[in-house]
Amino acid sequence: MDYTIDIYMRQSWLDTRLAFKHLFPNDSVLTLDTRLFDKIWVPDLFFPNEKRAQGHSITVPNRLIRISSDGRVLFSARYSLVLVCHMSLRSFPFDNQECNLLLESYGYTLEEMKFEWRSDKDAVQINPHIQFPQFDLVDKNVTYCQKSYITGNFTCLRAVFHLHRHFGYYMIQNYIPSGLIVVLSWVSFWISTDAVPARITLGVLTVLTMTTQCVGIWMSLPMVSYIKAIDIWMSTCVMSVFFAMLEFAVVNTMSRKEARDMAKMRPTADNDDKHIEQQVKDMIEFHTFDTEPQNCSTARFIDKASRLMFPLFFVVFNVVYWCYFLTQ
Repeated sequence: MDYTIDIYMRQSWLDTRLAFKHLFPNDSVLTLDTRLFDKIWVPDLFFPNEKRAQGHSITVPNRLIRISSDGRVLFSARYSLVLVCHMSLRSFPFDNQECNLLLESYGYTLEEMKFEWRSDKDAVQINPHIQFPQFDLVDKNVTYCQKSYITGNFTCLRAVFHLHRHFGYYMIQNYIPSGLIVVLSWVSFWISTDAVPARITLGVLTVLTMTTQCVGIWMSLPMVSYIKAIDIWMSTCVMSVFFAMLEFAVVNTMSRKEARDMAKMRPTADNDDKHIEQQVKDMIEFHTFDTEPQNCSTARFIDKASRLMFPLFFVVFNVVYWCYFLTQ
């Protein structure tokens, strides 16, 4: 993952070769034209975690070179950077991220040059009016680091941005619709077992809708090998509507078992009269007019139990899910 940042990089160093106090005692600061940038020495700073970078030159190169009378140089330039940010998405979309801005010397070793922050408090200044569409900037801090390579040890600075993701978008687009689809799948428990087309249509519709929504979410996220928080939610919703469909298959099979058994007992033309009479008696004993068949009673009981068990499971899952991820 990466992020884009627009910065004003300000550097200051002392170069006694540029001191002009003895030449112009009345001038304390001298501002140079940006075309003289290549005429003076500047630190060889670069960004190790940079993927792409661009310097701004509209309408003129966005650079400032200011030299004090004692030879202290202030150099400022504007850059747009695309930087690598190693994010962990296990708690997505309730995650907090830390993104680094690394500054390092490319050619001068630590014995030759060392970078230092101006101060720890205001070394990195953030525009107070800036707003991020997906994150809140919770905090920032600066640290020192040292990089060791085959060519030697090099000075390094690190600015860390602490980000908290907004989950309101995912709540509206994913969590609420998927939860409503799960609730919709429970309607089939109140539909008669004889209404086979209605229950099949409702079950298939909810399963396909949940599958389509899951695919849309997974296609918009980075492909990682671990399970994210939103994966747990969507997988549970898919399994809920799938088991609701499976419950109807069980109930339908049990309710129709009585009819299949009676069809097997139907007399044929080859039966003798006594055998036909015995089959009729068995049918009357098997299915009396004042008693509901046992399989139908069991099917109705499963429907009634599902009306309680499915919502109860989903409520318990919601309590555990939201309490865990919102308190991290």
